[in-house]
Amino acid sequence: MTEYNEYGRRISEQVRPLSYPLAIKMLKPEDDIPSDAERPKRDFKACMSTCQAFALSRKFGSTIAQMFEDMWCPEPVIGYGLAEPPKYFLEGRNRYPDGVSSLEAGSNWARELPDSRWESTREWCVHHWKPPASSLTWQ
Repeated sequence: MTEYNEYGRRISEQVRPLSYPLAIKMLKPEDDIPSDAERPKRDFKACMSTCQAFALSRKFGSTIAQMFEDMWCPEPVIGYGLAEPPKYFLEGRNRYPDGVSSLEAGSNWARELPDSRWESTREWCVHHWKPPASSLTWQ
């Protein structure tokens, strides 16, 4: 992990992005979730889409842990292998008519979605790397 922290430090010092870099770690037992991680249902009293969790981590440096019950969007739940795609999803009804022009296009999209099934994984966590305060000032 220190290698990745070093990458984050160098990105922060040399590129100076307007948001924190993200690191994403797949977890198996709930015990592996960092103690300072926020959980959407527990801490915000609502489910959260994956892009919202990413945005919180990038903008504010928050560590967000999302388990199946914390997620709102079906695409990451299916894409991360936390659930089997239901029939309506594979038929393209998740994307049609709002995102694609036909059920066939929606079905093609659904079948091309990456499938990252992890053996007995039920949760995942968004981690961030927060630079030390000294690296946030111009030198």
